[in-house]
Amino acid sequence: SAESNVGEEELEDLAKSLKRKRSISLVVGADLYAHPRAENIARMLALLERYAGFSIIAVPPSTNTLGVALICELDNEAEGKTVGYNAKANFVLSASGDGDIDMPALNQQEGTLTTLDKRVVPTNAAVSYGGYALNDIATALGLVSKNTINYTAKLPQDRGYRAEEFDSLPDYFDTLGNEFRGYYLTEMSSLIDEQIDEIEELDGYDGIVAYNCTTNEQRADYIRSADNMEQKAQLVGSKQFATAAKLSDGESILFTIDGIEFDRVFRIDTSMKGTIALNPVIDMGLSSALLSSYRFSRLKFQRVDG
Repeated sequence: SAESNVGEEELEDLAKSLKRKRSISLVVGADLYAHPRAENIARMLALLERYAGFSIIAVPPSTNTLGVALICELDNEAEGKTVGYNAKANFVLSASGDGDIDMPALNQQEGTLTTLDKRVVPTNAAVSYGGYALNDIATALGLVSKNTINYTAKLPQDRGYRAEEFDSLPDYFDTLGNEFRGYYLTEMSSLIDEQIDEIEELDGYDGIVAYNCTTNEQRADYIRSADNMEQKAQLVGSKQFATAAKLSDGESILFTIDGIEFDRVFRIDTSMKGTIALNPVIDMGLSSALLSSYRFSRLKFQRVDG
């Protein structure tokens, strides 16, 4: 058919374009991390990088997530009582004011972060903090180290870190803008399972779908508490979405995703297309479904009278 011929021509043009490229990068992020078949997807990405010449860039879902994943042994499921650091748990340590004990914000801490480009960079406190920090709790539990930065040289070398003291790490940009901060993680060899599972048929997402996300204005939990950034979260969709859902602009609705109830006003965005609406979750604070759930979900809602 004419349609299939056009599709084949486009694919041929894409193949020619890719051949001319010196390198090809593929960026992946939180949309995939909570996918039911994330492990199989990870194997596919690793094979693309190893055999197809792709450079895979995995974007961590939040600050220092990569560092935590490298350092900590994480369980798939929590058992018993839990303590959450800026995360929902039985007892919460939080810098956003939602917890049982306040913690310093990022600009009140001294230590290191592992960035998405696998660089270990130092951070210095820009604002003073008068309360207890995580290290105070660690010290009380017997992990004796007067300052958090004393742990920098003890980061695990079998995960690519170096035994370098915090004060020895470079932390500047030169006059040309070149970065001289910290160091890059050492590449480590590891055995991998290259076996790919059978491809399954995609689950149908017929009807209307909500996509949990942040907004361009509010990309972090801390921002929602800023007076100048106060903004009511709204469900935003296209005219096509409005037609499929039988919703009018300005209508109030209620819906539940992963046990969390959302109260939203629906707004039409004429620049959007398709039947997937954007559902900002920044106002959900530590109860956000964003980190632990697949971002796409079928939307079943009820209208709010009045």
